[in-house]
Amino acid sequence: MTRANNVTGAVLLSLGLICGGKSLTGTQIDLVEYCFKPYNSSRFCTPDKRYTAPLAELPPKATRLRVIPASNPNKPSWGLAAFVLCCGAYALSKGREQRLVVLVPQEREQIKTSWLITKLRSALRLQKEAFTANLDYEFHQWSETRRVRSAQLNSLSPQELMVYQQQVRAMAEAEVERQNQQLLGSGTPALPGQSLDDVIRGDNKISAGDTPALPPSWFKDAVSYHCVLVWGGQDGGKTTAASQIVKARKDRGDRILVFDPHAAKGQWEGLEVIGAGMDYDAIDQAMAWYFTECERRYKLLRSDGVETVEKLGRICLVVEELTNYADRCQNSGEFIRACLSDNRKIFMNVLCIAHGRTLSTLGGAKGVAKTRDDSFFELHCIPPLGETPRRWEVKYPAGEFYPVEVPKWETIKNFSSQAERLPIDRTVLERHWELEFNLLPPQAEPVNRPQDKDLAIDEQRFTPFNLTRQQVLDLIESLQLNLNQTQIIERLWRCKKGGSTAWKQAHLEFKDLIRERDADIS
Repeated sequence: MTRANNVTGAVLLSLGLICGGKSLTGTQIDLVEYCFKPYNSSRFCTPDKRYTAPLAELPPKATRLRVIPASNPNKPSWGLAAFVLCCGAYALSKGREQRLVVLVPQEREQIKTSWLITKLRSALRLQKEAFTANLDYEFHQWSETRRVRSAQLNSLSPQELMVYQQQVRAMAEAEVERQNQQLLGSGTPALPGQSLDDVIRGDNKISAGDTPALPPSWFKDAVSYHCVLVWGGQDGGKTTAASQIVKARKDRGDRILVFDPHAAKGQWEGLEVIGAGMDYDAIDQAMAWYFTECERRYKLLRSDGVETVEKLGRICLVVEELTNYADRCQNSGEFIRACLSDNRKIFMNVLCIAHGRTLSTLGGAKGVAKTRDDSFFELHCIPPLGETPRRWEVKYPAGEFYPVEVPKWETIKNFSSQAERLPIDRTVLERHWELEFNLLPPQAEPVNRPQDKDLAIDEQRFTPFNLTRQQVLDLIESLQLNLNQTQIIERLWRCKKGGSTAWKQAHLEFKDLIRERDADIS
């Protein structure tokens, strides 16, 4: 409609201009050509002395020569037509302007809506492509993981498969128990750890008959937080609170290392104790090991990601009698600084027990006052004084102390579970661990073979995993479905192909086993 209006206005304007031009050309009336001839002399009527005028205005003494008819007798009509046409074009133009005042906002909204729809379609298309690519990648990762696990399971002997099934069943039962206890509002036990020690020991099984009491609200935060300080005077309940936190962390699968120079026999039953008998040199060496372990885990975090570091398992350091370390352990100050900064992302937890929270009582660490306030989850155990009972205060990182109710806890000394251990040979479990979790490339030099004093003297063993002849033949037969000879030797004997003594010995043992197997078959 707008286009037709424009065309009509242009046509009317053009016609008006044409009519206007037509009205301005030519003459409307007849004209008389005349001249003056004194004494009828022809020399006075030359072309340059001839004039034109309307017939009614002819001078009396003029000589009339000829009549020139009107060339445009309809000039008023042309002028009127031009006026009408131009007025029509102007009216159409004003009507178009008024129409545009109404249509332009509507057209703008339509254009904006169309632009938004186009952008949304483009964004949805990109999201769909990204989702499809991510789904393809996850499916590829799942397929690769399944292929690797399938190859590992195919390489297991029947006895190892039985061990694997028992461990999976135990983990499933623990997961069901954990979910049930969460629904009932009780404590949250964790699954058994993924380290070899966690697989072997029998004290990490959850007993269905043990129902722990509901812990206070801050207790779960203390268990999950990576850096906890329990401090206070004697008889304030520091050891009781620390034992409860340690038990909860051990139940979730943490490996517990206790630094306690005053540890009594049976005080930390079931845990690894370092420095008992005031052996501060051992504690100092353990602190140096802590630095090395942090560095190793951070390198793995940078190269392989957090999943690889998590597979190493959680480690909880229980630092008892921290007040006495400043003068006896040269690494104590650096150890505290590292605990406050280096263990947050690499699954290294620390539980410090001290008589105070000053820098001198925290192993002599200097320059960490603000870091201590911003990093430690603190439990202040205030001993009873006269008729005033024991009081506890909790401080969250960068927060203030506030009083909490002292729970009716007992000090835990035996952290071992009463669950029976699985009657499985350790060598089989070591083999299971290597095939299931240890995916690192074989070492250049052979691993020292474990010596089992209980093995029969006349029974020959093969590979660094101390397998019997039948066990290693079963594994070779399983691995031959997916691996070649070199890969089998590298997988079982843990050495790389080359001219080393380890490779030559492994290759010779492999050939002897294959030769004996073929001889038995024939």
